[in-house]
Amino acid sequence: MVTLLTGLVLALRGYPGDFDWQYTVVSALASQKHNPAGGVWYSAGLGVAMLWLWPYLGRLRSGRANGVAILESVALKAMRAGIVFGVLMGLESILVPELPEVLEKLHELLALSCFLCFYIGVLCVSVNRMQSEKRFVFPVALIVIPIIAIGVSQLTLYLGQRDLGWVDQSWRELGVPLWQSFAFWQWLALFFLWGALGMLGFLNRK
Repeated sequence: MVTLLTGLVLALRGYPGDFDWQYTVVSALASQKHNPAGGVWYSAGLGVAMLWLWPYLGRLRSGRANGVAILESVALKAMRAGIVFGVLMGLESILVPELPEVLEKLHELLALSCFLCFYIGVLCVSVNRMQSEKRFVFPVALIVIPIIAIGVSQLTLYLGQRDLGWVDQSWRELGVPLWQSFAFWQWLALFFLWGALGMLGFLNRK
């Protein structure tokens, strides 16, 4: 978290003009095209933070067998795949500031794959904890409910607003309400997913 937040702060300091997170997607902060002075900082912070997560995921193992172990294995594999996509996303933003037209959707594909892998992984681990120990039901529910709501909102907006183009502050000028801003839900999704990883690790402490 310290690595990610350091990259975030440095990227915000280099961002041209005011950064309206409610109507500006994360990609704009990491892009050297939209954030030439600070984009590399967020991309690097994200990539390194993802690498730190690799050993941390071992903390989420419950050590239980049978069906619990199968679900747990699926969750951890999904999140490790998410780490790979996240690192590639960071490297792509640093090494290839502007993708050629034939690969213009690569960043979007990597970002979507990274999110889906962590989304699936966190939900599987959460369900696993709720099934295995009843004392985890309430705290895990606090994780799961917002993530499901945010995930559904993101997917709906992602698929339904393609005609509006790149998500930026012009959406506010177009009169798009905050709750229909893809950027708003994207930032909330990142906050809750990272918070969920911390919470699940805390609940599984030995």
